[in-house]
Amino acid sequence: MHNTPIARLLACASFLICLGEAIAAEPPPAVVRIYCNGVAGAGVVHGDRMHVLTAFSTVRSGRPTEVIFADGQSIDASTVAVDPDAGLALLVLESAAPAEPLTVQATSLAAGATIHGLLPADTPFDGPERTLPPAQIAGTIAAVGTAGLRVALPVPADGVGAPVLNSAGQLVGLARSAGPIAEVVPAARFSTLLDSAKAEPDGRYRGQGVFMLRAGWLLRADDGGVSQGPRVSADVVLFDRFGLSARIGTLFGDAPGGDPAFLAGAETIGMVADLELNGRFGIVSSAPLQIVGGLGMTRVTWSSRGHVLDGDRLAESRVDGDLLRPYARIGLGITDMVEFGYSLEVDFDDPGQSAHRFGLSIGF
Repeated sequence: MHNTPIARLLACASFLICLGEAIAAEPPPAVVRIYCNGVAGAGVVHGDRMHVLTAFSTVRSGRPTEVIFADGQSIDASTVAVDPDAGLALLVLESAAPAEPLTVQATSLAAGATIHGLLPADTPFDGPERTLPPAQIAGTIAAVGTAGLRVALPVPADGVGAPVLNSAGQLVGLARSAGPIAEVVPAARFSTLLDSAKAEPDGRYRGQGVFMLRAGWLLRADDGGVSQGPRVSADVVLFDRFGLSARIGTLFGDAPGGDPAFLAGAETIGMVADLELNGRFGIVSSAPLQIVGGLGMTRVTWSSRGHVLDGDRLAESRVDGDLLRPYARIGLGITDMVEFGYSLEVDFDDPGQSAHRFGLSIGF
C-alpha cells in the first residue's frame, strides 16, 4: 500500500497542500506602495508592524495616505514624524502591517560596495535586474558624504522612498531621490525619527516643514469693472488636510465697487489681501488631483485718478476705496504645486455688489 501509485499520489497531494499553506502563510515583502493625494512613492515597514518609513517628498503635504502591500491589502496611514533635512518621513498605520520589518544595519558603508533597491511590484521598471515581486535593482555606492550616500542605482520617480539593502538583505538606507544616481539616506538617520514618534505615540503630523510659497495671477470682476494683477501667498499645513493661507496682491484696471466713471485718463491701482482657512481632498488615489475648498476674509483697497467735468472744464479727481468682505473659494489642484481657483466675495448688504475672482497659482 505504501508504494502503490495511489499512495504516492496521495502523498504528493498532501505535500502540495502543505506547500501551498506555507506559501500563503508567508508574509508579503516589507516594501510598500504609497499614495498621498495622487503622489506615488515607495516605503518600507520599519521598527514595528505599525510604522512605515518613506521619503519626505512623497508625503510632504502631511495629509492622509494610502499604503498598499504586495498582497494587495490597503491600509490608511498618517504622518507622525518628519526629518526634512534628511528627506525622511515616518507613517503610522491604522492597523498592523501584514509584512514583517527588515533588519536594520546602521553601520557605515564604503564607496564601491554593492547594494540593492527594492521597488513595489507595480513600479514600471524594465531593467534587466527586475524580478517580481518585488522588483529588485542592483547598484554600487558612488560616494559617501555627511548628508548621505550617492548611489549608482536606477530609481524611478515612483520608487522614491524605496528601501536599499546590503548583500545580506539588511536595510542600510532609503532612496530619497530618483534618477540613475540616486541619493540614499543611511540607516543611521532612522533611529531619531522612530524615537520621536514613540515619544508622542498619539501625535499627528502638524505641518513641520510644510510651508509653501506661491506666486500667481488674480482676476477680479464686479459691477465696477474688471481688474487683475499678480499676487503671492504663503501656505502652511496646520493638521492633516487643513491649512492656513495668507495672500497679498496688486490690482490694475477698473475701480471696484462701482466708482463714478472718469471722463478721460482714468488710472486705478489697488491691493488685495486674503486670510483663509482651507482644506485639500484627493479626488482619486491614482491621480495627482485635489479639490480645494476655503473660507476667508479679503480686504480690497484702491485709488482711482482721472478727470471729471467741473462746470465747463476738466478737473483732476481722485477716489479712494476700501472693502472688507468674507469669501468662499473652490479650486482644483494638481498635487500641491499648481492650483486653479474661483472665489465669490459676498456683500450681504447689497448682493449685486458681490465680486467674482479667478486665480492661478504655482508653488515653489
